[in-house]
Amino acid sequence: EGKDVVARAKTGSGKTYAYLLPMLQKLFSDTGASKKTAPSAMILVPTRELCQQ
Repeated sequence: EGKDVVARAKTGSGKTYAYLLPMLQKLFSDTGASKKTAPSAMILVPTRELCQQ
């Protein structure tokens, strides 16, 4: 539905999937995505801890 998600939980509990899985679903469901030469997604991570995961 394209709605925002706010989650709070311990480190290592899988919060990253809250944005990763919907993004992957959208990327793989794009019918013309294989013909694009531009990036289809950009992931920004807010903390060093999340980058290391």
